Amino acid sequence: MINYGFTKKLDIPYDTAVELMIEALNKEGFCALTGIDIKEKIKKKLGLRMRKYIIMGAYHSSNANKAILPEEKIDPILPCNVIVYEKDSKTMLSVYDRRLLCR
Repeated sequence: MINYGFTKKLDIPYDTAVELMIEALNKEGFCALTGIDIKEKIKKKLGLRMRKYIIMGAYHSSNANKAILPEEKIDPILPCNVIVYEKDSKTMLSVYDRRLLCR
């Protein structure tokens, strides 16, 4: 399996992790613009059951503005995605490593 970023196993329930992640993003100047509940989308579109899994799109206005001014085509990597999911009855948090874009 390819390692795309950083993943941390958390000792807290999934719903708590999602709430804390939103709070932490807000504290650092990000806002959570989107929250895509993959579990619900898979159930609705395919009728399949899946573990809890959410993709949160976070946006930092100041940093995005600094990135867009010199490089208007940077939009595909905005916003930053943060993933919270369940795996083997544990809550996992994952973010991708932007340094992979520079390879």
